[in-house]
Amino acid sequence: MNPPFTANQPPLRKGTVEPWPRYRIVGTADSGQYNLEITDAELSDDAVYECQATEAALRSRRAKLTVLIPPEDPTIDGAPEILLRAGTPYNLTCRARSAKPAATIVWYRDGLQQDGAITSTEVLADGKRETTTSQLAINPTDLDIGRVFSCRSTNDAIPAGKETFVKLNVHHIGSDVTLTCVWSGNPPLTLTWTKKESNMVLSNSNQLYLKSVTQADAGQYVCKAIVPRIGVGEREVTLFVNGEPPTPLTLYQTLDGWM
Repeated sequence: MNPPFTANQPPLRKGTVEPWPRYRIVGTADSGQYNLEITDAELSDDAVYECQATEAALRSRRAKLTVLIPPEDPTIDGAPEILLRAGTPYNLTCRARSAKPAATIVWYRDGLQQDGAITSTEVLADGKRETTTSQLAINPTDLDIGRVFSCRSTNDAIPAGKETFVKLNVHHIGSDVTLTCVWSGNPPLTLTWTKKESNMVLSNSNQLYLKSVTQADAGQYVCKAIVPRIGVGEREVTLFVNGEPPTPLTLYQTLDGWM
C-alpha cells in the first residue's frame, strides 16, 4: 500500500520523503492505517491529498488541506498622527496584508466600534493570500483634536486579532507649530527640514519652528537624515491649516513615524 500523496505530485513512500523533508508517512501494515505528517506547515502545503493502495488499485477520496495565515500587522495611512483640516471630509484607510483567508477589519473611535466603513479585498499573485483595505469616512471638527481611531484585523488564523492606532489633530490659522526630528541610533548624522518639492532648507537642526502659521504654510514637510557612508533617510508630514488659533502644537518625528 502506498501512503498519501498530493493530487499533483508523485506518490510518497513510507518514512521521510527526500524531496519533501517536512513530510513523513507514519503507520503500519498491521493496523492498515497510514498518516501523512507535515511539520511546520506553510502555504505551499495548501493542496489536495489522497491515499492510494497500489496492490488493490484503490484510491481514497481526496482531502483538501487548508493552511491558515494570519494577516501582517495592520497599518493606517498617515499613522501614528494625522493632521487634518476641520470641516474637510477625510477617509481613514487601514490595510491588513497577506492573510488567508482575507482579514476582517473593524474600526473603533476612542474604543467604540464604528460602522459604515467600506471594505475591499485584493488577491495576491500566489492566488491564495489576500490584502484587505478598509476606509472609514470622517468629517473632523475641533472636538476631534486628540481623538484616537484604531482598526483591528482578524481572521481564522488569529481570532484575537491585531490592532493599530492613529491620533487626529487639527491645525488652525495663527498657531505656532514645532516639528522635531528625533534620531535614536548611531552613527552621528545631519538633519534638515525642507518643504516637499522645494530645495530650500528651512532648518539645519532637528527642529523646524513655524510661527503664526497661515494657509501658505500648509503642505508637506520633509525631515532628511543624512548618515555618512550609509545614505539618506526621510519622513514626511502633512500640515493642514484652518480656523482660529488653538494651543501651540509640537510634533516629534522618529525613524518610525510621528509621536
